[in-house]
Amino acid sequence: EPSKVPNVFDSSLAVLVYTGDPKMFQHPVIEKVIDLKWKKLCARAFFAMQFWYFVILVLLMLTQIIEIGNCRLQPARYVVAAIASLTALMQLAFMMHQLKK
Repeated sequence: EPSKVPNVFDSSLAVLVYTGDPKMFQHPVIEKVIDLKWKKLCARAFFAMQFWYFVILVLLMLTQIIEIGNCRLQPARYVVAAIASLTALMQLAFMMHQLKK
């Protein structure tokens, strides 16, 4: 439960990482805990971010490929670049927030 352990580096799995033998992560109970944590907490957010990056990549590629000399696409290029920049800034802010903890 993330709300019970505000600092993830104090969680039981983190303690196992710091002090344990890597082979202990092959134990069926530990594998099940890691699998549950991945499915409940991380997988949806990970795949959502990957999808978002894919959309930004496709948009950036399309605005560069489709009629490069066409001035009508210039505003679309600015919008896509702004969205990509905003995403990068949000990620940087999130990373800095995580480092402060």
